[in-house]
Amino acid sequence: DQTQISLDRIKQKIESFGGTKAGKVDLGWKNKGGRYFHFALPESQNSALLTYLRSLSAVQLSKDPHQRVMSEGVVRFILWVEDADKK
Repeated sequence: DQTQISLDRIKQKIESFGGTKAGKVDLGWKNKGGRYFHFALPESQNSALLTYLRSLSAVQLSKDPHQRVMSEGVVRFILWVEDADKK
């Protein structure tokens, strides 16, 4: 199915940019209404990842303060991808 291929490609892209799973669930964990990607990414790859994601669909980026301090040069992301039938 085409949706699964796209989700697998998102996971592969995150990993190809040096992203690693953060948190307890696998990258692309299925939850009600979509997929959940929680990962840490080298800050230098931030722009490349966002460019890739924006080639697939609209992307909204918001930054929320968090008590966890990341290593210098690392950014933590939570990416939510809604199921196509939810749109």
